[in-house]
Amino acid sequence: MGDHILVVVNDIEDSMKAVMEAARLAGRDPENKVILLNVFSMLETPIQKSNERIIDLKSVITKKSEDALLKPVAYLEEQGVAYEKLTRVGNPVQEICMNVRFHQCKMLLLSGSPNEELERLKESVLKKVTCPIQVV
Repeated sequence: MGDHILVVVNDIEDSMKAVMEAARLAGRDPENKVILLNVFSMLETPIQKSNERIIDLKSVITKKSEDALLKPVAYLEEQGVAYEKLTRVGNPVQEICMNVRFHQCKMLLLSGSPNEELERLKESVLKKVTCPIQVV
């Protein structure tokens, strides 16, 4: 099994820096894989009461995630880097940590301008995973 690198993709412009770094680290080795994770916070997706609304909400999330991943996926394909796309709804820290462990990631890449929210996310994740975290 090669190296897996998890990239949290939420903001398209900031995320591209992390995707490019992940592609560089993974290289063209088919054993290595970049995992693109798009997490929608429960605060962003209020629970709906009717089944119709839940289905509608799921389609909205799916569409938003596909749109966010278009550019990163195109770049990875152009570079010949293996990848996997994941979309999750929940607590971002829990989703990131769970996927780092499940995929046995060797590195986690976060992106964004330095701010308190990004620093809190990094610190919270650092407490729960053993792989290195790089903010790009």
